[in-house]
Amino acid sequence: MTPPGLTGPPGTTHAPDSVDLGRVATAVDTSVLLMAAGKLAATCRALITAGRLPDEPAAIIQWATTPEERSVIATLEELPVLASAAWVGPRRWSWAR
Repeated sequence: MTPPGLTGPPGTTHAPDSVDLGRVATAVDTSVLLMAAGKLAATCRALITAGRLPDEPAAIIQWATTPEERSVIATLEELPVLASAAWVGPRRWSWAR
């Protein structure tokens, strides 16, 4: 459950810049960020800067619960590079392949 005041404005689904990751980073033990693949590197950097450990386990899941589901599990610091290398992330990465 997300603590009050830590989400984006009501009614928005794509306003990642409106979320204060500094407050979210240490508010709970486990964080789930939806629709963050387009800013994965910046999001991971912001979480580390805000106090999450660089070697903390992290994952990105693409097309969850579908036959095409793909995932990458790594550390928070390594996740953006390994996800990109595995072509897991925003659709534009898959199209460029």
